[in-house]
Amino acid sequence: MTEAAVTETAIFERVVTAIVEINPDVDGSTITPDTSLESLEMDSLDLVELAQIMDEAYGVELGSDALGEIVTVGDAAALIGREIA
Repeated sequence: MTEAAVTETAIFERVVTAIVEINPDVDGSTITPDTSLESLEMDSLDLVELAQIMDEAYGVELGSDALGEIVTVGDAAALIGREIA
């Protein structure tokens, strides 16, 4: 997949898939862009794991400052979208 072919929807779906990989108790079909990471019971270690998965998927390195800005699933997808643009 080239960078140009990556859509916001594809990034969001990959973030959701990663969240479910990290926490299999989460029902991915209920996640929306407005879903908070707190409501998904994701802690700082889960965020680091999410960042590693996104690095593998898209080649983006998300630093601790960037991770600290993520509140919702949509925030995560938007941040990754900005990084690969």
